[in-house]
Formats: sequence, C-alpha cells, structure tokens
Amino acid sequence: MADGEPTAASSTRARGGASRRRATTEPIAALAAVFAVCAGLTLYVTTFDATVPPDREANPAEAALTEIHDRATVMGTATPDRFEQSANAVGDHRMNATLTVDDRQWSVGPPPSDGRNEAVRDVPVETEGGDVRSGTLRVVTWP
Repeated sequence: MADGEPTAASSTRARGGASRRRATTEPIAALAAVFAVCAGLTLYVTTFDATVPPDREANPAEAALTEIHDRATVMGTATPDRFEQSANAVGDHRMNATLTVDDRQWSVGPPPSDGRNEAVRDVPVETEGGDVRSGTLRVVTWP
C-alpha cells in the first residue's frame, strides 16, 4: 500500500464520522421548532373555539349564559348595568337571568317555570365605587 492512500478502515471511519455530524440538530433549532408547532396548535384551537357557536338546542341556558357573559363583561369584569342591557338583548327562549353579588341581586325576565334548563358561572362584578366582588351569573330557560 502506498503512503497517503486511505485504508478501508480509515475511509469507513471518515464516512461514519461525517454521517453522524450531518444527522445532528442544534438544540436551539429543535426548541424553536417545538415552540412553533405548539404556538400553531394553540392558535388553531383558540380560533376554532371562538368561531364555533355553542349548540343552542343541546342546552339553551348555557348558550344564553355564554352570550350574556360575553356581552356584559369588559376585560372579564361585569357591571350590573351591562348585565341588564345584555340580558335584555339575548333570548330565543323564555329566560330569566340573575346576577348576584353578596346580598344584592339583579334579575331580568319572568320567574322561572318547570321544565327548565339552568346554567351558572362565577364572574367578577364591579359595583359602585369601583369595588370588584365575586358574583354569580345564573341563566334559566324554558320552552
């Protein structure tokens, strides 16, 4: 064998070493790819959830509660005035909506009757003077 000619063992080592270097991925690039996939999935799920309307026939009270909550809250906090305006604007069914804070209560609609659907959600409520208290939004619908 002439000097300088690669042997079979040395050429295999050189090729193996090169293939191992080509197969590696930088950790930062891998983390960026995982982040991009997670961000895309999160964006898809939140967009899908926001665009699909609630099934009004399955539970009309839950659908009315969601609509009243979305209309009555600004940055997650409701006020009694916005609640009353929102509850008056909603209603495919006969409905009673009630907002309760401490010992105070605001109600829109006739008293509930039999054969009803009910939905309840906790909501922060801004009362007079700017105080924010924990409240309960309750919607009852009936045919």
